[in-house]
Amino acid sequence: MTDRFLIDSNILVYAFTNINPKKQKKAKEIIYKARDSTLGYISKQNIIELINTNKKFSKNLSNKELQKIITGLESLKIIDYSTTTIKKALDIQTQTNIGFFDSLIIQTMIENNIFVIFTENEKDFKKTKNFSVINPFK
Repeated sequence: MTDRFLIDSNILVYAFTNINPKKQKKAKEIIYKARDSTLGYISKQNIIELINTNKKFSKNLSNKELQKIITGLESLKIIDYSTTTIKKALDIQTQTNIGFFDSLIIQTMIENNIFVIFTENEKDFKKTKNFSVINPFK
């Protein structure tokens, strides 16, 4: 692959939790690929969603463990968004009926010229034009 790509939050959750060891191995491979190829990105939103999702698990990671994970993720390219991005994400949500947070990821990707996403959430991201959606678990 020679295109820039974004790693969605669900990939991060699988990589850093033990909820599914088979998916964990594949998710970690994607993160290593992102780091080694310099083509992989994550959004600050993905990090926040990882932290939020972690709190839902009975055996969740400690804040110290999360800080260590975030430090490791800093080896990837991390993109962010602005209030303009948020407003445009609301337009995407209205036009596609995709949830707001996925719409925000989509708009953040558009603004950073990233049109490939690794995610388990094919349904929502396939609603957008000009995006390649790769589910690594299929």
